[in-house]
Amino acid sequence: MENRHVTIDNPLVSGILTQGGTFLGSNLLMLAINPVATRSYWSDYVSNPSHMGGVLYNSNQSLFGVIQRLAHQAVSNLTLTAVVAVTLLVGVTLAAFVGSRKSELAALITVGFTGDLVSPISWSHHLYWFVPLLIWLALGKDSPRLRGLSMVVVATACWASVIWLPPDNGSQTFHWTGLEQIAGNAYALFMVAFLMTIAIQTFRWNGDSSEVSLSA
Repeated sequence: MENRHVTIDNPLVSGILTQGGTFLGSNLLMLAINPVATRSYWSDYVSNPSHMGGVLYNSNQSLFGVIQRLAHQAVSNLTLTAVVAVTLLVGVTLAAFVGSRKSELAALITVGFTGDLVSPISWSHHLYWFVPLLIWLALGKDSPRLRGLSMVVVATACWASVIWLPPDNGSQTFHWTGLEQIAGNAYALFMVAFLMTIAIQTFRWNGDSSEVSLSA
């Protein structure tokens, strides 16, 4: 009897099936490990935003949080949604180009930072993509010229938890000074700076990884 193996040549379909299977498998695994918490999440928390903190809290480093803190919550949700939609489209498109012209790690970081920026809530403990960023800066052949300085700046800011330096009780985020705005939104600014730099580096890159600096 002849054995026949089904193969999927379309990379898009293959990717969708792989990601869907991974998502389903990981949730089934968590259901087996912690069924109570898993059922609670999918039956309540996933559609109930009341259990989360306020968007203005400085731990939220998404565009929603940063823009509303800077604008004193004067930006409409419609405008914010439009900004986020454009950011998502640009970020995902950029990641595709980065993946085809540079390293896969750089593309993954691009996707990760885009996701953190467009999410309504991106608490500081969600920003694990800074770890791959430091690895890429240290070991990536396509990392920028001033990789050493960039590593020191990013690692120091993360270690020092600079976003917690400005006052953050109640409406105090509306009264930050210029320096406090930079410190309180530092992680979001790093993510935006990375996306801008990787875009410049990707579309100008000719094989010389020293052409554009992350700190530029």
